[in-house]
Amino acid sequence: MVFSDEALITIAVVLLTMVTLVLQLFSSDLVLMGALTLLLMTGVLTPEQMLEGLSNPSLATVGVLFVVTSGLVGTGVTRRVGEWFMGRPQSLGASLLRLMVPVAALSAFLNNTPVVAMMVPAVADWARRRNFAVSKLMIPLSYAAILGGTCTIIGTSTNLIINSLAMESGIASLGFFEIAQVGLPCALLGIAFTIASNRWLLPARQTLVSAQLDPREYAVEMLVDPMSPIVGRTI
Repeated sequence: MVFSDEALITIAVVLLTMVTLVLQLFSSDLVLMGALTLLLMTGVLTPEQMLEGLSNPSLATVGVLFVVTSGLVGTGVTRRVGEWFMGRPQSLGASLLRLMVPVAALSAFLNNTPVVAMMVPAVADWARRRNFAVSKLMIPLSYAAILGGTCTIIGTSTNLIINSLAMESGIASLGFFEIAQVGLPCALLGIAFTIASNRWLLPARQTLVSAQLDPREYAVEMLVDPMSPIVGRTI
């Protein structure tokens, strides 16, 4: 098998990109844009081909979902929903169940990247209040978003892009819930496995501050005048 120069350059750039991403030498967006620029400079891609993806309707859909997510975060909906779903479970297993199921369901209808972004602060705050290691919840949060994203066509950017490419090739568009036939069973199994194996596979890391200090030692109580403008507000 004989490879052309363009094929060899492409393989080299892909390998270099993967190694750089794994080693986390630079931010992901910088690495990917650098790889695309390198392919342009070596003549593998034309300027038209390089810019073609920016006009893909799927990317516009993802952008709109980020706007929707920002609105939910800004209005405090995500915090209230997180507290309502996660509640006050007594065990880590129950906490994971109450975290992963709603996140997976939410991720099926909102792109999984902004779902994780908007849930991280709420989950971290909730974990500290319940005295759970935050590291025990962050991996399940990410997995739940990924698994939920496999259930609908808009769940992940990958689904949208693949569907768009299929349509460009003459293949009929996928239905909104068509991939759920495979995605939903995988999501349920993934959630069950994560909960069942959390004791052995999920790290229980504590920050230096949380490991040495008792937050209750720094609790502050004060009286607020009934006419104060801060009545009814949180810190």
